[in-house]
Amino acid sequence: MSENLTIMDADTLLSTPMQRASFIIDGFLPQGVGILSGAPKIGKSWLMLLLSLKVSQGLPLWGMKTDKCDVLYLCLEDSFQRIQDRLYRLTESAPDNLYFAVTSGQIGNGLQKQIHHHLKEYPATRLIIIDTLQKVRNTENGNKGMYAADYDDSNWTETDLFTSGWATNGLNTVNGSHWFRKDFQVSAQQAGEKATLRLGCIVDADSVYVNGTFVGTVSYQYPPRIYTIPAGLLKAGKNTITIRLFSYGGRPQFVKEKPYKILFGKGHELTVKKMLSQPGQFACEEKVEVVGPKSSLKMSVLGPVRKDTQVEVSLTDARAIGVTAPIRESGDIAGSGACKLVGPAGEVELTEGVIAAKRHVHMTPEDAEAAGVKDKDIVKLDIQSPNGRSLTFGDVVVRVSASYATAAHIDTDEANALCPGKECYGEMIK
Repeated sequence: MSENLTIMDADTLLSTPMQRASFIIDGFLPQGVGILSGAPKIGKSWLMLLLSLKVSQGLPLWGMKTDKCDVLYLCLEDSFQRIQDRLYRLTESAPDNLYFAVTSGQIGNGLQKQIHHHLKEYPATRLIIIDTLQKVRNTENGNKGMYAADYDDSNWTETDLFTSGWATNGLNTVNGSHWFRKDFQVSAQQAGEKATLRLGCIVDADSVYVNGTFVGTVSYQYPPRIYTIPAGLLKAGKNTITIRLFSYGGRPQFVKEKPYKILFGKGHELTVKKMLSQPGQFACEEKVEVVGPKSSLKMSVLGPVRKDTQVEVSLTDARAIGVTAPIRESGDIAGSGACKLVGPAGEVELTEGVIAAKRHVHMTPEDAEAAGVKDKDIVKLDIQSPNGRSLTFGDVVVRVSASYATAAHIDTDEANALCPGKECYGEMIK
């Protein structure tokens, strides 16, 4: 760099022709490099996705004109599935000139070549979004983020996640970002396998890295954290999990007594045994043992996986193993029964999740309209048994969704009382 300043006097400046700045978004996003910064989990990625959509479509953003062009969006902390979910919520017609990538090289280590190749193949690209900058920063020469596998955490304090001490300064709750790292060992036989990481529930939000690679994020406290560790990431010997916890204004915490382990073992995939009546749902070959104070029973796992662990038992089975099973709709597990689940690779204590399913009927919107009912209506089912035990079931909840197939669901106690045989028919009574 020159020791002298490069200067221009005002008279020369006024008489020198200058090229006007080019804007992708009029008055908002000019040509050049821009950095969007802000507090974690306030919607920066959502904003960038909306912005990229508007620019690629040539539609105004908040009343500001956009210059339509091809857009490359490097979503380096996301998956294609997550991007798809967000696109569904933002648009019904996604453009074919908006391109996504979820992995890339780093600055000085492949990124420039990748971008150059993309621009050569798609020359109409005028907007490139990198989300986030930290993911493309070269970590050589000591420039390492706290989630890097070899980050020096020797001066960090060891803590018990389920105590509240780390969440305060001794007097007040400390909100913002909290970083946690945990080393664990992987055998040579397990190295390279795909795995599932379960981290219970975290208040409020988190981003998780394994060996410096981002594996998932959840932006609010209620869903259990179930993250996939892709094949090839785990190595023989020491591996590192890094968690960045975000607290928005309450008491940051890891919720105790939630599943923090892998039930079926690292890399296990559920095996479909048979498809069920509802589209996409299936019974699995895998079974778990449901353990209560009195006894236990083997139960099949139903797929696909859900955000909450739920155990549906009949009232007869609940009494037999000594657990409480309130009659609830699926998903309504707050304050429900507790049990232990034992699988081939470990066990999980559930403080809630055991219910007896409230009888219900799934209906498509078309069938519901034809029957004159709507979602959450309560009806009766008059079912004729070929074995002389016809019954009328009351308190049947109607559940309507375009993702359903029309079918009535009762549990084994109710079916045994009906003695239906292989086929039986009935009528829904409003």
